[in-house]
Amino acid sequence: MNDTIKNELNNYGESIKQEVTLSIGYSIYLQDGQNNSDLLSIADKIMYKVKSIMKEVSLS
Repeated sequence: MNDTIKNELNNYGESIKQEVTLSIGYSIYLQDGQNNSDLLSIADKIMYKVKSIMKEVSLS
């Protein structure tokens, strides 16, 4: 690759700043469900519940 192109690509990457966050939900097999669909649904609900609580806490 041409050095000019490499330099431009390197400089472009340095000028872009992005924030990445992680959200995790959980569910317990048998306690919360017996199949993937139920377990994922519960995990998703828990994740959004925690995100909502954390958002309220950060606004206080």
